[in-house]
Amino acid sequence: MLRFSRPPIWAGAFALLMAMCDAHGAYFADSVVDFNQGTGADVLFGDASATTGSPDDLTGENPLASNFYGFANVLGIYSPAYQGDEIFQLGAGGFITLDLGVQVHPIAGAEIGVFESIGLYESMLPDGSVILDSFGADPADVEVSSDSVGWVPLNAGLPIDFVNPAQFYTNAGPYDASAPTSPQRADFGLPFYGTLAGQANNYAAAVAALGGSAGGNWLDISGTGLPYVQFVRFSIPANATTTFELDAVSINPLAVPEPASTGLIIVGYWIARRRR
Repeated sequence: MLRFSRPPIWAGAFALLMAMCDAHGAYFADSVVDFNQGTGADVLFGDASATTGSPDDLTGENPLASNFYGFANVLGIYSPAYQGDEIFQLGAGGFITLDLGVQVHPIAGAEIGVFESIGLYESMLPDGSVILDSFGADPADVEVSSDSVGWVPLNAGLPIDFVNPAQFYTNAGPYDASAPTSPQRADFGLPFYGTLAGQANNYAAAVAALGGSAGGNWLDISGTGLPYVQFVRFSIPANATTTFELDAVSINPLAVPEPASTGLIIVGYWIARRRR
């Protein structure tokens, strides 16, 4: 006879913790606190919730989400996100504040990954494709906070240049219209240091240079003096002549200690099980 019982209490806590991160354990921004698109931003890219959670693996597949609809393509270094349900655009004087949903603690290395709508140009030569430069790279001011009240600017208050594209699958081709047969997802929680534009000779070399990381541009919060960061704000000066298109914000899981309460619940469950 089948017996049905209520799931142990630890299961709910563990499921909630795992729901916040992807297969590699990377965390993503959880919710939008406030925003203002600013001047010159397209209302088509005015859905601020597009910046929460993981980037989409496909772009260009939704004819209702972009006036640049062409054809579906896997998110990659040659094919950045560009539709209204994938990115949020800031214009002059615009800003967006995100709640990361977890406390991000300073560690050795970068803690927060930023994914903007950035791609790489390629040149078709007799000896193959050569990466030349990036397109869509934009600067933005970045501030972080523990409580969304007191803010600390990064990069000494100077704009940060976001230049690196994203790569969703490590085994996807440069212009695939769908996910690989046996998809291998890149790690959005693994920091990438350096730049790809002008550094790698071709697509395969660029993907190899990422080393399994999903790319993006990574921020170091260790110099802020904050015990942890839970909120991040991106803004554009009122006199800016460029826009900023944000896709997603991820967190290095090494910067997010396991909640002690969750650990105690799991330990308690196993003790009770052994007694039974």
